[in-house]
Amino acid sequence: MMKLLKSKYFIAGLTIFLVGFIVAQTVRLPKFNSVENFTIHSFSGGVMMSDAVFKVENPNWFSYNGKDLKCLVFFQGKQIATGERPDKFNLRRKTISDLSMRMTFYADSLENKLRDILMQDSISLDITISGKFFLGIRKSEEMHVTIPTKELVNSLVGDLMGDDGIGLERIKLKEVGLEQSTFDVAFNFSNKLPFDLLLQRMTIQVYHDKSHSLKLATWNFDVAKQIRSGQSELISGESVVKNKESVVTGIIKVVTGELDYYLSGHASLSVDGREIRIPVEQHIRVFPLSKKVIVVE
Repeated sequence: MMKLLKSKYFIAGLTIFLVGFIVAQTVRLPKFNSVENFTIHSFSGGVMMSDAVFKVENPNWFSYNGKDLKCLVFFQGKQIATGERPDKFNLRRKTISDLSMRMTFYADSLENKLRDILMQDSISLDITISGKFFLGIRKSEEMHVTIPTKELVNSLVGDLMGDDGIGLERIKLKEVGLEQSTFDVAFNFSNKLPFDLLLQRMTIQVYHDKSHSLKLATWNFDVAKQIRSGQSELISGESVVKNKESVVTGIIKVVTGELDYYLSGHASLSVDGREIRIPVEQHIRVFPLSKKVIVVE
């Protein structure tokens, strides 16, 4: 009796193994077709966080799950980024699925290549991607993709310039009235990039609150100055804010003696004809009665 049971278990186990083996031989692992919707979320401290959507095809007549999606990204043979998606996902039968993956790019790995990237509208990346699929089988594949450089370059340049690359050097209240305030303004621009550039202009919008719901003025500084790597340039001019555009900010606060202005804009740079924009943000507080101005942040 015992021998018969053992024989039945052996036959059942062998059958399951053979069926699994045959199925495994007929299953086609997924194919990584392309990468789309490359989106940058943040760039700080030399690290850029982004998302990418991978098109993954399941050619089989049945659906199955996958997990532990990983990738390495190379530019001109040098690794510049990693990506991962550890959670489980489902690949529907005979369907191309969109799988998003969080990507981490390292700015220092691109710094020496920055000028090359600037001169191109797009760059080619080599990606090695892998994941675990049917029966835990890991599939790896190499892909070649092309991504636009504009957003990448702007983020990379902005990060290299740092928080003190463009700073409010001086702001003085020259004249104040119920209708408008006139300021003497100067920004300090420090070129922290590893090459010379042309600072074309600076455009700053002035708002009465942090949410930027009401614009009070636009300050334009036409510069057109060549700035060498490591050098600084003072950008100055006379700027006006129309207080009458906001009843709350203008009349009431001029009388009570306190005004908040939120500056938001950008500096337009040019390197060999290629334009780059660097954001400028500043919060100032003005005391019209004493003509005192302080930089809040």
